[in-house]
Amino acid sequence: MAEGRLVNYVFVYVRINLTGSANTAQWRAREPFFRDALVRAGHRTPFTLKGDYQKIDTARLTAALTREAQRIAGPGVIQSVAVTSQAPRGRATAPRPPAARRPPRLTPVADPRFASRCAPDYSLAVSRRLFRSAA
Repeated sequence: MAEGRLVNYVFVYVRINLTGSANTAQWRAREPFFRDALVRAGHRTPFTLKGDYQKIDTARLTAALTREAQRIAGPGVIQSVAVTSQAPRGRATAPRPPAARRPPRLTPVADPRFASRCAPDYSLAVSRRLFRSAA
């Protein structure tokens, strides 16, 4: 996400290492819960790097998923979390910074009261146009 817009998808492969006393089959069946927690955490605070939308901040993702995994599994089950790989998809360009706004272009005013502020030759043309005879 950049400036509230979806810029790119980065698919990550994450390994959740369990402690030796954890029941591997039980927690493998709960894998959708871990994946859902990762997606929700990514929507709350995107893990992308500020300068590169093709990569994620692995330290932030690891910390967030470790916290969520321990919440799901309980204490003493999760040993560590590791990001094994990341693959960007979509490769959208990053949004450009907003262009500097130019000041509005001043146009001469066709009012004889302001003719002195305009160039002398233009004020003469304006006054001739405004005070043209009706004949």
